[in-house]
Amino acid sequence: MKSITPIISVILLVLLTIVASVSAFFFINSSVLDLESQGSADTFPGSDNSRLNLVSITGSKAIVRNDGTSPVTEIVMFVNGELLNYTLDSPIQPGQLKEIEFTTQQAGEDLEIKIIYNSGKIEQETSPAEKNTLNSGFMMLFDLFQENCTMQNYIWITGNITGINGSCCGNNGIYDNFYSGLMGNTTEFCLNGTYSPYSMDLNKTLCDYYYPNSWMTGTITGNNGSCCGDDGLLDNFSNATHICNNGVLGSITNDTSQSVCQSSGYLWFSGTVTGDNGACCGDDELSDTFYNGSIGDTEYFCQNSTFINQDVDSNNTLCTFYGFTPFKYFLTNALSFSNMITLGTIPWGSPVVKIADLNNDGNNDIVLVEGTNPIFWFKGFGNGTFANRVQIGSTQNGGAKEALAIDDLNNDTNLDIVAADNSAYLHYWFGNGDGTMSSRNTFPQLASSSFQVIISDVNNDNNKDILSSQGSSGGIILYLGYGNGSFNPKIDVPFSPYGTMRFRVVDINNDNLLDIVGITTGQFAYSLMGSGDGNFSNYSVISTPSTGHALEVADINNDSYVDMLFGGINNGLYLALNYGNGSFNESVYLAPTPLNEYIIRIKVLDINNDYKKDVIFSLESGNEENPLYLLGYGNGSFQAQLPISSDTIGTADVDINDLDNDQDYDIIVVNVFDTNVHSWYNQMNTENNVCCGDDGAADVFSNSTHSCCAGNFQAGSC
Repeated sequence: MKSITPIISVILLVLLTIVASVSAFFFINSSVLDLESQGSADTFPGSDNSRLNLVSITGSKAIVRNDGTSPVTEIVMFVNGELLNYTLDSPIQPGQLKEIEFTTQQAGEDLEIKIIYNSGKIEQETSPAEKNTLNSGFMMLFDLFQENCTMQNYIWITGNITGINGSCCGNNGIYDNFYSGLMGNTTEFCLNGTYSPYSMDLNKTLCDYYYPNSWMTGTITGNNGSCCGDDGLLDNFSNATHICNNGVLGSITNDTSQSVCQSSGYLWFSGTVTGDNGACCGDDELSDTFYNGSIGDTEYFCQNSTFINQDVDSNNTLCTFYGFTPFKYFLTNALSFSNMITLGTIPWGSPVVKIADLNNDGNNDIVLVEGTNPIFWFKGFGNGTFANRVQIGSTQNGGAKEALAIDDLNNDTNLDIVAADNSAYLHYWFGNGDGTMSSRNTFPQLASSSFQVIISDVNNDNNKDILSSQGSSGGIILYLGYGNGSFNPKIDVPFSPYGTMRFRVVDINNDNLLDIVGITTGQFAYSLMGSGDGNFSNYSVISTPSTGHALEVADINNDSYVDMLFGGINNGLYLALNYGNGSFNESVYLAPTPLNEYIIRIKVLDINNDYKKDVIFSLESGNEENPLYLLGYGNGSFQAQLPISSDTIGTADVDINDLDNDQDYDIIVVNVFDTNVHSWYNQMNTENNVCCGDDGAADVFSNSTHSCCAGNFQAGSC
């Protein structure tokens, strides 16, 4: 920069005043410098009718922009009465920015500015010393004086200013960003040098600048929309996809919006919700576990995404889950079943049926293989009723007896199906979790048709394997699973020379390794000890007077070792108790069967909730006998057998589970000669569902052996 003497300054000032075609004015302050030169190139070289605007300034350094049409090579200005001439090292091209140092001014001093107009008029303004600080880098002339702002057709914003380069809107171009008053209440904004007379909730551009990604579109419901955050805690509104809660933006989910939850077909829990993933029941698959209200008073639970309309005192599962103690005891002679109910029909009879929740809704469904080849699914509604059958698969040539298994083969938490046909093929389908299945997958043809299929993890790799018995012509075939739905080539498990009809995979010697027990077409059973890697050895024969048609294993006498039950033609039901080392005693006769009839299925479970194992078995005959049951004493002995009901129907297969969510076991049967699917519902009259602790000190009750004393469970009386 070059200063010139006061005498020359006076001469130039006079020349500028009397020459009308030549003028220049320059505003200097902390943020704006504006020079307009309309003189000739001879008077002011390089000006060429160009216009300069100051973009920013700190102290004596300024950044200017050429908003004219020609390059600028020299700048002329007056500061504190001194005419200054600044020769640029390179021209400022149109639209270009340039940093200059116009003079050395001291912070904290008055700064006198002289403006020269085209007419020759000189106007003087003073920027006071208190505005010229090092921090501010000298105050702006336009942002200090309203008249100067409006004189240049900018907009002056009054009031308490927050932001950058206020109060004159437009003089700093895109660097003007400020507003007056409170953010949520004001309607005066200067955004990137453009004045906006709108509130934040009416201007998306403003909202995006101050609250990025917080603008909500569509139909707004609530208070102070559409910009989330500008009104702080007063912002509470939503649209179809998001919610602004106390000024915080979040996505709307089934658990945050009752309307979204219910429109998606789920159940909404109102009030105070306790637990995981509330308040929409069913949208989070099995992760929904919560209740509303007080646990001792409420009758509304979402348990593993299934709605339960029972209180804790009426549901042992709930009582145990929430850490309380259930009282379960049986009132003698109170067990009863309903009359036979027809649940559905199929075109032909069926040799095998399974109860499973195929669509992950918490309700048990029915899956069966029809006598020709279709696989049918009856969706359960949880109240003992079922939808009409839906075909979900098909074998190649009819389903073999009991050759149906359901489990998760590919670790996707959905149930899959394995079934065999009468052409020695074994098939499997992957479940989609909604009751539908994948296309059929088939293993290479076997030597003979499968009599039974079991899914289990025999090599302890947390992946499910498939085992299949081959009847009198073969032993057991094993396919080790990889956990992704693929399998190792088949392995032949060592077997009896009489082959294998029925078998079970279970730990019979309590070494935490799975073993195999089976029955043959001859009159004996056998065991194979597992090594935990998919190999089996130490074949041992267990003598029995029954030919092999039915087999089940369970701890019958409560000694922590699994025992064997088996039955066959004419000679009844037998029990072999486990010695604890994997060997069994001689079989004991439990119950007779009518002449020329044989036991086809055996089930063991506590059907009357007395903590003792009971036995249900079904007969296949032309006399249409119903399933029979024996109530256990818990020591290996049983009461006399009784029929489930007086209804008469032949049985091909039986399965037992809770079909109506009343915490009791129900029975379902199919028959190869009957196109109906039948059931008997357990109507047991018990006082087994009293929960100790859910009502706190108000829980005071007892049974014959234990007491609940002010919510504390203990043996004996209080």
